[in-house]
Amino acid sequence: MARLETKLNLTENAKTVLAKRYLKKDETGEPIEKPEDMFCRVANNIAQADRSYNKDLDISKTKDNFYSIMTNGEFLPNSPTLMNAGRELQMLSACFVLKIDDTMEDIFETLKHTSMIHKAGGGTGFSFSRLRSKGSMVKSTTGIASGPISFLKVFDSATEAVKQGGVRRGASMGILRVDHPDILEFIKCKEDDKSITNFNISVTVTEDFMLKVKLGQDYDLIDPHNGEVVGKLNAKEVFDLIVKQAHKNGEPGIIFIDEMNKFNPTPEIGTYESTNPCITGDSLIPTNEGLLPIKRLASSEFNGSLRILADNRFFDQRENNIEKLLLPNRIFSTGIRPTLYLKTKAGYEIKLTANHPVLTNRGWIKAGNLVVGEDKVFIQDAKGGFSTKRTLPFKVQKQYKGKNGRAYKMPLPTKWSEELGILMGWLLGDGNLHGKQESIFLYFGKDDKFALSEIRHILKKFTSNEGSLSKRPWEYQISICGKLLFEFFRSLGFQRVRAHEKSVPSSIFIAPKDVIKGFLKGLFSSDGTVNYMKDKNAYVRLTSASLKLLKEVQLLLLNFGVFSTIYEERRPAQKRLLPFHDKNNTHKMYNTRAYHELNISRKDVIVFLREIGLMKNKHTKKLEEIIKKNNRKLGYYKRRKEDLVVKLEPAGREEVFDLTEPATHSFIANGCVIHNCGEQILLPYESCNLGSINLSKMLVDKNGKTEIDWDKLVRTTRSAVHFLDNVIDMNKYPLKEIEDMTKGNRKIGLGIMGWADMLVQLGIPYNSNEAVTLAEEVMRFISDEAKKKSLELAKEKKEFPNFKESVFANGEKVRNATLTTIAPTGTLSIIAGCSSGIEPLFAI
Repeated sequence: MARLETKLNLTENAKTVLAKRYLKKDETGEPIEKPEDMFCRVANNIAQADRSYNKDLDISKTKDNFYSIMTNGEFLPNSPTLMNAGRELQMLSACFVLKIDDTMEDIFETLKHTSMIHKAGGGTGFSFSRLRSKGSMVKSTTGIASGPISFLKVFDSATEAVKQGGVRRGASMGILRVDHPDILEFIKCKEDDKSITNFNISVTVTEDFMLKVKLGQDYDLIDPHNGEVVGKLNAKEVFDLIVKQAHKNGEPGIIFIDEMNKFNPTPEIGTYESTNPCITGDSLIPTNEGLLPIKRLASSEFNGSLRILADNRFFDQRENNIEKLLLPNRIFSTGIRPTLYLKTKAGYEIKLTANHPVLTNRGWIKAGNLVVGEDKVFIQDAKGGFSTKRTLPFKVQKQYKGKNGRAYKMPLPTKWSEELGILMGWLLGDGNLHGKQESIFLYFGKDDKFALSEIRHILKKFTSNEGSLSKRPWEYQISICGKLLFEFFRSLGFQRVRAHEKSVPSSIFIAPKDVIKGFLKGLFSSDGTVNYMKDKNAYVRLTSASLKLLKEVQLLLLNFGVFSTIYEERRPAQKRLLPFHDKNNTHKMYNTRAYHELNISRKDVIVFLREIGLMKNKHTKKLEEIIKKNNRKLGYYKRRKEDLVVKLEPAGREEVFDLTEPATHSFIANGCVIHNCGEQILLPYESCNLGSINLSKMLVDKNGKTEIDWDKLVRTTRSAVHFLDNVIDMNKYPLKEIEDMTKGNRKIGLGIMGWADMLVQLGIPYNSNEAVTLAEEVMRFISDEAKKKSLELAKEKKEFPNFKESVFANGEKVRNATLTTIAPTGTLSIIAGCSSGIEPLFAI
C-alpha cells in the first residue's frame, strides 16, 4: 500500500513508546520499521477482513481510510492491534475475561491461558468469587482449601514471570464479592505495596450491601461452594476498611456491580458474575393471559405467545388504540438474592432486590434508595389483558360411582361463564366447602333475596339441583351435597381453610374477563358494603379477615382500572356476643379475628360500577343514587395512580426473577411500575477490542472561533466502527471458547481521548456544567453515529450471530452487541499526543 500524505507529527515521548513497545524489531531488539510502516501494516491487515465476505472486493479505499485516520491522529485502536496486526501473533484484543471454577484443574488451566494472553500483550480479568474460602474442606483429598487470595498470588507470580519476555506488562484485574467469607483478607492483601504488584483488585458490592452500610446493619457471608450462610459482618465496618485501604495505597477499588448490570445485550447467552435487579417469584404480572406469577412466566409454557402490560404513561395518551401489551425478550431466574419488602400507603406491596429501579414521582429510583414517607411509587394506570380461553383449565369429571356402586351424574360446566364467576365469588365471600360431608354451603342475609334467587338459578343450571334451602335466625343457607361438585370447586382452586386464610382461587387469575367480572361481582355482593353520602362522596368496601384475599382482589381490580386502598385491622380481634340464643336460651361469647377493609372511593367507584357492578340487593338504591350523581357530574375527581411508600425493610433471601422488554424497558409487578433489567460488562470467555477517537482533532476554526467539526466526527466515528468490527474477524484467539463467544456477540468498544484538550481549545472549564452538557452531547452523537454504521454493516455482512437471543431481537438488525466504552488510553494518548481518555490535565 502506498503511503498517503499524512500529518504524522509525533512527539519525542510518542517515538520512544513506539520504538520500545510497538515497532517490529530484529533479533538484536532494534526496530526494523518506522511508525509509518506500523500504521501501514495495521491498515492493510485490518482491511483484509472485508474480503472474507466478498473475495473480489476492492479494499484499497478502505486501507487508505484506515491508514489516514491513524496517522492523522484522529483514531487509534488498542495497543495489541497496533503491536500484532499483520504479525505472527495476530492477537488484537486488549481485554479478556476468563472464568475460574472451583477445581484445581480449572484454576491452572485458566492460569495457562492467562500466560498466553499476557505474552501477546493482552490484559485479563477474573472473579475469584467462585473459589471456596480458606479453611474449607476439600472432599476429594479431605484436605483444607487455601482460599482465593493464595491463588491470586499464584496468578500474580506467573504474570511477573511472563512479562519479562512479553511485549508489554501483562496487567490483570482481580475481583471478589463482598459477601465472600475471605473478603477481609482480600481487602488487606495489598497492604504492604510489595505483594500482588501485577493485579489491580476491586471489591464487588451490591445495592443491598450499601443499604446495610447506610443503616449500620450486618450482612451475610455466603459460602460460594454451597450457597449457605457461614457468618456475618457489619457492613459499615467493612466499608470503612475498604476506604482506609484505598486511602492508604489506592486499593481496593469498588465495583458497583448492580450499576454495571443494566444493559446486558445478550442475556440468553450468559449472565455476569453479579446480582441482577429482580423481583420474587410470586410477584403477579399483568399479561394477555391474565395475572400470572413471574416464576411461572419464566417457564417455557407460554413460549412466544406471551405479552406483558406496559403502563399508560409510557405512551401518547392521544393514541387511544395503541397496543400496550408488549412482547418481552426474555423472562428468567437470577438465583437467590437478598430482597427488600416495599409497601405503599394503599397496601400495594412487592419484594424486590435493592437495586431494582421503581418508577416514582422523582423518576426511576432504585428500591434501596426510596425515601419512606416522601417518594410516591407509580401504580398501574392501564387496563390489563385477560385470557381468551373459554375451556376450563382441567378436565371435568361428570360421573362417579357411590359407595353403593350406583353411578351418579351431574351436568357440570366445561367452559367459563360470567355466571360461574358469580357463583365462585359468592362461595368465597359467604360460603365454604365441607370436607367430611363433601358438600357446598352458601349463606345469604335477610336482605339478599334477589341474590339468593339468582344463585339458586345458577346452581340449577349447572347441577340440575338448586340446593337445599334452610333458614337460620339471621340468614338463609343453601347446602348442596355431592362429591362431583365438591371436587369441581377444589379443581378451580378453592381450599378448605379458615376465614382468615382465604385467598382468590388460582383459576380466577387466568380466567376470561367476564368470569373475573362475575367473580368480583359475586364477592362484593356477598361481603361488600356500599355507602353514599349525599353531595359528598361514595365508596364501595370489601371486608375480610384474610389480608391475603384483599391484596389479591386489589390486583384484580387494578386490571379493570380500579384503584383501591386496604386498611389493615380496621376492626381488631375481640370477643363478641352471638346474635341469637343457643338451645339453653343463653347468649354465648365467641372470639373474632381482626378484620381488614378494601376501600374503593372517588372516581374509582364509578369505574367499578361501570366495569364490574353488583348483584341486585339491599345496596341497589344507593347504587342508583351514585350513578345519578355521576351523570350530573357532581364533583367526583380522578385519583392519580401513584402511592406513598410507607415501608421499606429487608425481607430475606429468595429466588428472584426478571425480564427484558425492549420497547418501554419496564413492566408491572404487583401493581407497581418497575424497570426491566440488563447488564453490560464482558461475559466469561468474552473479549473486546477497543479504539479511541481523538477529540482534540475534531475541531475547526470558523471566523476566528474554534468549534466542533461535527461532519468530521461523523466520518471518523463511522470509519472507527468499521475498523473495530474488522478486528473481530482478523483476530487470532488464544482459546476456541473465546473465539466463539467474541464472534457470537461481536462487541466493540469505541471510546474517546483528548477530551480535556478539546475543552481547553473551546475555552470551557473542565469542572463546569457546560463541560458536562457538552460531554453528554458528544457521546450521544458518537453513540448514534456508531449505531447507524452498525446497522449498515448488518445489511452488508449480517447481524451478529446471537442477535435472536439478544435484547435487540425485535428491532432493527445490528452488527455489534455493544458499540461504545470509556477507556483510560494510557499509551495511546501518548502516541496521539493528547490528554488521556476523559481525564483532566493533571500536570502541565
